[in-house]
Amino acid sequence: MPIGRPIRNVQTYVLDRSKQPVPIGVPGELYIGGDGLARGYLNQPDLTEEKFIPNPFSNKPGSRLYKTGDKARYLPDGNIEFIGRIDNQVKIRGFRIELGEVEALLAQHPDVLQTVVICREDTLGNKRLVAYVVSNLILERIPYHSECELEIDGNSIKLHTENISNGGVALVGMPTLTITEGQHVRLHLLLPGESEPSWLPGTVAWLRPPQVGVSFNLTFSEQAKVDQSITYQLDTQGLWKTLQRALSGSLRNYLKQKLPEHMLPSAFVLMKALPLTPNGKINHRALPALESFDKEGEDNFVAPRTPTETKLAAIWVEVLGLKKVGINDNFFELGGHSLQAVSLISKISAQMNLKVSVKLLFSYPTIAELAKALNQLSTQNTSFAPEKPQAKIEEPMTASLTKNTDISPFFQLEQRSLLSLFAVGKIAPVDSAALGYIPLSLLQGSSLTRNQILQSCYDNMPMWDAVMETKWGRIAGLTLPIFEDELYSDPQKLVQMTVEALEMAGRLGAKTVSLTGLIPSATDYGHAILKAVSGRTDLPTITTGHATTCSAVVLTIKKILLLSNRSLEQEKVGFIGLGSIGLNTLRLMLKCLPHPESIILCDVYSKLESIQNIQREIILDLGFRGSIQIATSTSELPPEIYDATFIIGATNVPDILDIYRVKPGTLIVDDSGPHCFSPKQAINRFEEQKDILFTEGGVLQASHPIKTVIYLPEFIKNNLNETLWKEYLPTNSLHIMGCVLSSLLSTRFDYMEPTVGLLNLETCVQHYQGLEKLGFQAADLHCEGYVLPFEPK
Repeated sequence: MPIGRPIRNVQTYVLDRSKQPVPIGVPGELYIGGDGLARGYLNQPDLTEEKFIPNPFSNKPGSRLYKTGDKARYLPDGNIEFIGRIDNQVKIRGFRIELGEVEALLAQHPDVLQTVVICREDTLGNKRLVAYVVSNLILERIPYHSECELEIDGNSIKLHTENISNGGVALVGMPTLTITEGQHVRLHLLLPGESEPSWLPGTVAWLRPPQVGVSFNLTFSEQAKVDQSITYQLDTQGLWKTLQRALSGSLRNYLKQKLPEHMLPSAFVLMKALPLTPNGKINHRALPALESFDKEGEDNFVAPRTPTETKLAAIWVEVLGLKKVGINDNFFELGGHSLQAVSLISKISAQMNLKVSVKLLFSYPTIAELAKALNQLSTQNTSFAPEKPQAKIEEPMTASLTKNTDISPFFQLEQRSLLSLFAVGKIAPVDSAALGYIPLSLLQGSSLTRNQILQSCYDNMPMWDAVMETKWGRIAGLTLPIFEDELYSDPQKLVQMTVEALEMAGRLGAKTVSLTGLIPSATDYGHAILKAVSGRTDLPTITTGHATTCSAVVLTIKKILLLSNRSLEQEKVGFIGLGSIGLNTLRLMLKCLPHPESIILCDVYSKLESIQNIQREIILDLGFRGSIQIATSTSELPPEIYDATFIIGATNVPDILDIYRVKPGTLIVDDSGPHCFSPKQAINRFEEQKDILFTEGGVLQASHPIKTVIYLPEFIKNNLNETLWKEYLPTNSLHIMGCVLSSLLSTRFDYMEPTVGLLNLETCVQHYQGLEKLGFQAADLHCEGYVLPFEPK
């Protein structure tokens, strides 16, 4: 809504979060200054200090700006357009969502008369967007069969109704009589839901014997009665639900083209009218609970037919928070998002004893389809069954892919408890810590069960299993007693265990603790942990480590280009995954390195509008002047990504990149977990053709060796094959994961701040510059322990 320009002696500014002016057309917060500005809020000094800030654009002493809290943007003609309120934002799964933006797009749909979008949390910890819609799409004629009496010029004829609407009724059984269109008549009609017939006036609208259509000519009270009966017929015949299904599908498909996945409402609830407060505003508290999630009454519900479908349906109900799910319901159309997809797959893997990837859910998003795929998978012997330890999820790559597991002078194996050694003073306190979890490969390579490992090895408590001594301080490695595939299954358990690990880390001397691997995304990028420890001052600070990880990826980009004697300015760079790591790696690359010739943006989860917003940002904020190609996808990579000469991966969809389709000469830096390509295939192609280079992206190389003590419990040593447990040992004393190092950096250096939630570019730049200042570079080209024997050009 345009609100014009400022009046005389009043200045207006549209600023970003850093209080910097935004370009024309880019939204920001509206600030007002000038002679007409008030001094502040009466008797509210705290609010005055918050809202009336020093004016950075004025040299006049005492000049101030007022933060309006309004979201606005400048139009090309100089006018200001009001978009909505900044405080009408919600945060779901780490994403800030402007509810007004979703409402505005819905209101543009031709079938929407009125709408409101809210964030509901009907199940604790499960926030979701819900759109309540009043539609102008109504059924023109509703089937209705009843006897009625038509009175024409004092003569009565008995007919039968065929259908009815708010405006009239269609009748059948009309004899050939002298009757014309426009003739006034009366109907003695039993309306739906009524016990007695009513006389209603009308006019002959059309005539096709033996059918005749009569439009009503009603008073206000008569029309209200008809409207009420139509509503009754819609409800009792299930027609309202039919209309809701049709409209929900239409609106969901409409928004998919305009909004990213995290901004799509999980449900569309069709309303006859939105509830209002006495002063005429929408009463958000009176909006009904999500009965629309309950699929019990829908005509297209198909119950599970097999044991596999029954098991899957139970898992879907648990993950999505629904009462009932049919086998033909689409996981993503039911509101499933990326984190729930990971949670769903981890539960399926655990309960069905199979290795299942998220990619499978994208290919088979209904229970019926997924059940068939899982049944086929189960015949391929890809289980975690402890009685068949030889049936691993991944076979050894090739005989040539040997890993260096020789114990270095900088590595020490310790079979005594590190915690016990610390208690008697044989291990010094640490400065920081890094939290990890139990990898599934520990199950694959032994006859041990989950409970045996958790109870006998971990005693169901966090374990201190490593200490790394660097030039700048000491880092403790702590492992949570939870397996990799269970991180999303029980969020409360994960948070509780993390708090216990924080308490342990604090007693060891740690000032900062980093969350590694999938822990950040499983805890809302650390927000769930902060909520659990709110008010406590005795615990270390937490960090996702994502700023250091992004810096490590950019340093890796720099190194692989140097080794291959290539220049970024001549590369066509494709990004696979634009989440926290992918997007901020893109931003940091454009901020700190030369700009590439062109960029391809691709994310399996993001929708067109989201990627277009990223496109605008890198043009307007980061000054990119090359070509940008947007490649959207839902289940597999679009062909455009294979045109890239340099591919950067940061997705949680495994094996989505076909390594045999990439161009000869392609460079790949991957920080995906698991990898976005098959490491086995990549290594085979490298060894056979030597026409690609690839590496993991999150590992750093220090300027001085890092001494590491690793706790190897007697239980693990006696029950795990030596070759397997040696795979967990470091292979290079100079290498360290960026997310692990981040805790120490934030402890030692004030300018390298810990990160929780979504990143900002300024923090990433500070970490990147800090790493370079400290002498860090990217690790050698490697993948899952295999070091590429590559001679620099």
